[in-house]
Amino acid sequence: MLFVSMLLSVSEASEPVFIAPFVSTDPAADQVADQIANIILDELDRNSDVQGKSVDEMNPIHNVSAPDYIASCLPDEFVGCAFVVGKGSDVTFSVTGRVTPLERGSEIDLRVIEISSAREVFQLTTQLSENNEDILAETVSRTLSGIIDGTISKEMDLRTEEEKDTGPDAKDVAEMDAYTQSEGGAETVEERVEMEVDETVLTQEDIDYMMQMEGSKEWDRLGMKPKEYLAYFNSGMSLGRWKALNRGRRGQIILRGDLGVANGLYNGKYYGRIAKSNIDLSPIDLYAWQTLDRGSGLDVTGSVSYGIMPEMDVGIVGGITTGSFDLDVHSFVIGQFSAVPPSTSYATNTSYLGVQALYTPLVMPRVRPIVGGQVVHYRSGNMNFDFGGEVYPELPSASFTTLEVLLGGEIRMNDVFDVYAHVPIGAVLNFRNAPTVQQQNGGILSVTLDDTDVAKVTAPDRFGRLGFSLNIGVQFRIPVVNEKVNALDLYE
Repeated sequence: MLFVSMLLSVSEASEPVFIAPFVSTDPAADQVADQIANIILDELDRNSDVQGKSVDEMNPIHNVSAPDYIASCLPDEFVGCAFVVGKGSDVTFSVTGRVTPLERGSEIDLRVIEISSAREVFQLTTQLSENNEDILAETVSRTLSGIIDGTISKEMDLRTEEEKDTGPDAKDVAEMDAYTQSEGGAETVEERVEMEVDETVLTQEDIDYMMQMEGSKEWDRLGMKPKEYLAYFNSGMSLGRWKALNRGRRGQIILRGDLGVANGLYNGKYYGRIAKSNIDLSPIDLYAWQTLDRGSGLDVTGSVSYGIMPEMDVGIVGGITTGSFDLDVHSFVIGQFSAVPPSTSYATNTSYLGVQALYTPLVMPRVRPIVGGQVVHYRSGNMNFDFGGEVYPELPSASFTTLEVLLGGEIRMNDVFDVYAHVPIGAVLNFRNAPTVQQQNGGILSVTLDDTDVAKVTAPDRFGRLGFSLNIGVQFRIPVVNEKVNALDLYE
């Protein structure tokens, strides 16, 4: 606030002031804009109250040199950029401005920003005739002195008595100083401290009009399409923040972990029958099979992906799903009645590993839809069954491969952390050892016998090929390289 600047005036040392490069609203004003900062710095060399600093003397902003940082700023962000650079170099004030070409001369929009309060304490909009930039420089020098020592708040003329009536440009200087007093007095300064910046909304009609104008367009300089520039301009974000969000997944390693419920071929069944001789009880026939069965289980999934595009990442996915395995075995002696014992159920797990690609059509919103695809190979766990001393064959574990479509959405919690929900829906492409059937000797055990015959065996059932799951999880997005951070959002 203003009283902070008044307190600083008691110091004998000169106040460091950053003179930022002025920006132009049109290429026709580029030459004038390039000259003004140097002219002001030359004038401040003669002012013992102020130590003028050029952009080359400023500290880097997030490892980006101050000149490059200023050059990357949008014309509409010239005040915010000057504030950020000034704050990074511990100056008292930043001076910046915007130059608009007129039919004759230029219009100058000058701003003085007090760093400690992050507010504009002075604004001057005036017109300059050609080659009269030294008048503006002198006015800036006196304005800074007045703000520092408090005399500007007394609404005193910034010129000395001799200067009022002498010199080849006395009339022009008097007109400039009069305007400075009316625009830069104490009341105006206080109003500027409390004033909020009005929001400017860009419309499609504005874009259409800009497209009809000659010269390069702002969106071309920023590497955007017109519609993207319209959305960016109206977002209220700094350019750095917009670019960070628009970068999406590109160049990031994405770690995901989730928990869910799955329904698919996660259960299994082992069926075995042994027919024994009624003379010496030796096995004379054996029939056994192993197959998959549908069931539901708890699903734990993890993945590692890399963002190849703002909208897409590809990676490896793996996990494990719980299930059960039924053991239905029975041995009997030919010619003797024997009741079939109930089956026994064992807990089992199905592990899986595959490749995954996820795509979101929207990278900017906080809530984003997700669609993707994955090819996953599943393998049932090995079972060490207790056959009660009987010699049943140990059949190999079943495995299968699925092609899955993934639907879902995610919510951005911060710059590196998201919460998501995924619903993979898959169809089995191929099987291995599902079912697998083995029969030894043969001739006694048969699937074609009457149901009342103890030697009748059952063939494995067919099973469905579709499966799905619902998973809720979190993902961390880790940039591979350090990215430029735009700190314009620090300016209010």
